[in-house]
Amino acid sequence: MINCTANQTTNSSETRVLTIDRTAPIVNLLNSSFSTNEAQPKIYFNFIDDLSDKASCVLYFNNSEVGSNNSATENTTTFIIPNSAQNDGNYTVYVNCTDLAGNTNKSLEINVSIDATPITTATGIKEDGTNYTFGEWTNSSYINVTLNCSATDCNTTLYCTDANNSCEPNLTGTQIQISAEGITYLRFRSNDTEGNNESVKNKTIKIDRTKPLIQINSPISNSTFNSNLIEINLTVTEDNLNYTNISVYNSTGDLINSTTDNRTGNYIINLSVPDGIYNITAISFDLAGNKNSTTIENITVDATPPEISNWNINNTSVPVNSSVKLNATITDFIGIDTVKFFIEPFGNLTVNKNGDEYFIICNSTNPCNTMQAGVYNWTKIWANDTSGNYVSANISLQFNITN
Repeated sequence: MINCTANQTTNSSETRVLTIDRTAPIVNLLNSSFSTNEAQPKIYFNFIDDLSDKASCVLYFNNSEVGSNNSATENTTTFIIPNSAQNDGNYTVYVNCTDLAGNTNKSLEINVSIDATPITTATGIKEDGTNYTFGEWTNSSYINVTLNCSATDCNTTLYCTDANNSCEPNLTGTQIQISAEGITYLRFRSNDTEGNNESVKNKTIKIDRTKPLIQINSPISNSTFNSNLIEINLTVTEDNLNYTNISVYNSTGDLINSTTDNRTGNYIINLSVPDGIYNITAISFDLAGNKNSTTIENITVDATPPEISNWNINNTSVPVNSSVKLNATITDFIGIDTVKFFIEPFGNLTVNKNGDEYFIICNSTNPCNTMQAGVYNWTKIWANDTSGNYVSANISLQFNITN
């Protein structure tokens, strides 16, 4: 302790405490010499220092600084990990610590042998002899896996299989056949003649030999639409679906419209086509290459109403009880269902057919009769087709019945 009194001042003093520390910390490595398959092993240590509660410590591999801890606490177990992966090899390892007073000391040295290079690889071959890519779906009946330990000092290769990637390798062998459907995890590792175990590796094998299920719920074969938009209701069942292709072909096999969809379950799509007769095919593909298809046939699309033309009266003035023929040409892509002529005063009258000609004979016995003299007006023609499309034409023709 140093007590100083200022000149020409009485009853005034200040106290300063100076600590003198010339003793270096004692650094203890808590690891013994060891071998490891870790490229960045933890090196445990502590330091003892009566006057410093903190120290800055550096880890050395073969006299090269590889890591540090700048705030290690006195008499507390601490570890330092190399900042980067170390190459396989043998290392002389120690820790050097510097206390708060700048005193420095290093631990005793230990020997660390690192053998962390992965030494076991896996290759897969499918049933047809082609290479299998791990992690991808396949419809192969089995996958033959070969484990290869490439190190010259390789000793034993162990493996196990499970469904959740957690088993501990315990079976000896390098040739494994996987045939279970679903996802199988193959876990494996090898050790060398020094007893070093590499980290457990794993490969994923995915086998799916089941075709997707696909059904077109509607429309059904031989259906008719009076719209150019076909509503298609499908159900697709598949856990590993890739996609479904839905295509519309005309009667000669030409592709008219198509789409793809990757949904499963029940859903609806709409495809637009011109008037015509079609087949609809849906094909589902899964990720393993399995596929399944379904087709409905003879779907008629008729969105165009009948066409009315060439209306005519063969004679516009006849005596009472004579015959008058009213006719028109009516055509349609699919077929005519009903045609009516509106003739005043008789109203809507059903007509006869001869090819594309639709006609009615007015005479003394038919509903359109000529028993009374007068002027008769033909004002409208109405027609519909078998698809439900309809059309009407307003016309202005008349005939005269005379006494």
